Amino acid sequence: MVEFQLPKLTARVRFPSLAPVHCHWGVILSVGSMLLSGCVTVERSMPEGTQSAAPVTVPETKKEPPRGVYHKVKKGETLWRISQAYNVAIGDIIKGNNIPNGAVIEENQLLLVPGKDAVKEVPPPEAAGDDDTFIWPVKGKVVSHYGDWKAAYLSRGIGIEAPEGETVQAARTGKVVFSDYLNGYGHTVILDHRDNLFSVYSQNQENLVKVGDNVSRGEPIGKVGRKGGSSVLHFEIRKSATPDNPMYYLP
Repeated sequence: MVEFQLPKLTARVRFPSLAPVHCHWGVILSVGSMLLSGCVTVERSMPEGTQSAAPVTVPETKKEPPRGVYHKVKKGETLWRISQAYNVAIGDIIKGNNIPNGAVIEENQLLLVPGKDAVKEVPPPEAAGDDDTFIWPVKGKVVSHYGDWKAAYLSRGIGIEAPEGETVQAARTGKVVFSDYLNGYGHTVILDHRDNLFSVYSQNQENLVKVGDNVSRGEPIGKVGRKGGSSVLHFEIRKSATPDNPMYYLP
């Protein structure tokens, strides 16, 4: 487990363990055989003159339609911005719409917002300002998604493939609380956005900011580095120390 204390913060940020996960199949097979050996079919005969009971008919219950309102997605809206406008947890919207991991919502898509009775307007990105919206930290192709297994490691962010040396920009206005080499992550920058959200930029060729710097959305903070045979920026969003899917925040 790689762990560090964010400067001037009481919250402790834990990065995912880089230890491989082992599955003890021997234990699983042993338990399975014990369960199977304990399954015995027993036939019972009814006493003479006894009539079998009539089958019981269970009335079908109608499934109630989900409660909530349908929000029509406009250009530039994200799950995070929609959840803020309605004051509903992102997880509730994802669950109510069966949104798969890595999926991106699209313009004109209808989203069920659970538990609400009125449609609300989501302020456009240009009206929200630098403090309330995220942008892509670098332009490129997403080559790995949140929750993907890479060898024995579980990804806590996304990998964005971009040319080596390409400028990495702050995805949102914030303060630099970490800028150094982090074991397992390489050269890393972490920004505190002052609302319990942090953004993480890893595998950098170099960092361009230092701890304590205040940076605006779009400001250069690093350069895309190379790991193995490809140049990829590893990008994370965290609520305190808990990782969340960056695709929910990026337009």
